[in-house]
Amino acid sequence: MKEMGLDPDHRRVRYEKGSFMITGSLEIDPKVYDGKPVVAGWIKEIEELWKPKLPLAAKIGNSGRTTFKGVLVRGKGIISLEKIEPSGLETLDEAATQAMEDFRSSFTMPADFPADHITFYMKFHYNIFSEI
Repeated sequence: MKEMGLDPDHRRVRYEKGSFMITGSLEIDPKVYDGKPVVAGWIKEIEELWKPKLPLAAKIGNSGRTTFKGVLVRGKGIISLEKIEPSGLETLDEAATQAMEDFRSSFTMPADFPADHITFYMKFHYNIFSEI
């Protein structure tokens, strides 16, 4: 592969037009609490707000990722929500920010969560298929 100019140890990102998704995670050891179902529920609802409002820049193939970090506190809701990784295109960032703000009041602390707060990450992918 190196003879062809490809470095097998270097991760690359493949872009695929029309691929729009959200990934997320909780900052907790999965052995302590399995947050996958919680995050999956949030993602499903946020995608329903986000996908109908995708900006033209995304629809014509521009790619990027916008990442948010938030802190959800039991009984108080979200006390912190910040964009920690911009996509590089303002319209992509604005669409992701709007979806997060529209969903902000719907973030709920799981009753069985073992702490009084959750730090979470949500990443909006525009035309990015996968890392290889």
